[in-house]
Parts: sequence; C-alpha cells; structure tokens
Amino acid sequence: YIQTVSDDILEQNDMLTLGPIGVRESRDAAACVAALIKAVGERDLPIRITLLGPHPAVEDLIRAGARIAWGETFCSNTDDGFVDPLRYVPSGSDLF
Repeated sequence: YIQTVSDDILEQNDMLTLGPIGVRESRDAAACVAALIKAVGERDLPIRITLLGPHPAVEDLIRAGARIAWGETFCSNTDDGFVDPLRYVPSGSDLF
C-alpha cells in the first residue's frame, strides 16, 4: 500500500508513506519490503516506512542508507502476540 498524501505529516506532503504491508511467512518479509522500496524508488520522492524493531528489513534498509528518524514504544501484555513484528509493517505512526 502506497500513500501519496500523509495525514500525519502535513508539512511534508511530497513524501510517500508505505504500509500497511503484511506477509504470511516471516521469511518473505524483507523481500516484500525490498520489492516495494524498489517499485517506488523511481518516483524520486522521500519514502517513509514504519518498521517494528525486530522486522527483518530493518538491517537491510540501514545498510542501504536509510536512517531512523523517529522512535516510538509499543507495549502489550498479551501472551498470544497482538501483532507479529516479523511479518507486519504498519501504516505510519499508527499501528494499524
């Protein structure tokens, strides 16, 4: 999902926001994010993607030159896993 207008970053409306993105298997998560980044990279616009810390694409994106511009804390006390951070990319700073 590619958002061309962000409702939470009004001062930079030329930024593409990626997400929500999800995969069934965590082994596919990094490749899914890489394919989406490649697809939108030709537009020559800033890209914003919100990844949860353990997401497998984080390391690849940082190696490719991405930078962390914001950090948030998410806590859950459920034992059954509210969301799988290895398979899910939220849309912006909202979790869903």
